[in-house]
Amino acid sequence: MQADFVNEDIICSSLQAENAHEVIEKLGGILEKAGYVNKAYVQAVQDRELSFPTGIALAGAAIAIPHASPQGNVARDGIAVAKLSDKVEFRSMEDPDEVVKADMAFMLAVKAPDQHLNVLNDLFTAFQNAKVVDELLKAETAKQIYQIMHDNLSEN
Repeated sequence: MQADFVNEDIICSSLQAENAHEVIEKLGGILEKAGYVNKAYVQAVQDRELSFPTGIALAGAAIAIPHASPQGNVARDGIAVAKLSDKVEFRSMEDPDEVVKADMAFMLAVKAPDQHLNVLNDLFTAFQNAKVVDELLKAETAKQIYQIMHDNLSEN
């Protein structure tokens, strides 16, 4: 139930960060404070991002979806969402030598290792819809971002 992974308490409608490392640190802090993950998970996401970058260029925008294997470090499922105050460079998932300037970041916290692909697939499906991406970019509050995400993620 990916729609259930999104909660207003882990959405930031205006996140200020200088680089990908700081985005992950801040989103990880939000997830940790809300009881979704521990510090080890945040470090695992940082480490994974170095080897397997998560920046994705979309039509008219770019996003990043940092995540890692749970390895007992995820207490509950969630997707922390950040609309970035200024674009932040992430290395491209498709070509790690390329850089994308992300407008938003979606940090996954998924307890079951076999669920990551389902969640990623759900996000990719939603982001293929230019209207969804445009609505997210125009959203000004966590409540608006929550509603858009909830309405466009799978219920099963």
